[in-house]
Amino acid sequence: MGNDAVATLCHEGRLRFLKSIGHTELDCFGKSLIQADAAYMYRGEAFYGDLLEVEMYVEDINEYGYDLLYKFSCGSKTIAFAKNGIVFFDYETRKLSKAPQEFLDHFKK
Repeated sequence: MGNDAVATLCHEGRLRFLKSIGHTELDCFGKSLIQADAAYMYRGEAFYGDLLEVEMYVEDINEYGYDLLYKFSCGSKTIAFAKNGIVFFDYETRKLSKAPQEFLDHFKK
């Protein structure tokens, strides 16, 4: 499983996660989201056609965004870990935006 596959699966996971809470990348509690950084750590191999399980966690919530952590597994074997730094962004001003209070309240429960 190459870097491109991990990046694609992270993005798909992020879209599905946002949809599950009723939001999108362009409207998450009234603000847009962008990916600020990404990191990948490989722990095993996976191949085309393998059935993967992806676990996701929201961590390090701060005034501008949060980290999404991913664990990729194939059966009982851990394949990779990933982290995406996600920040709120205002496309009109082209600047970072503070996290909406509703978002902070939702995830700091």
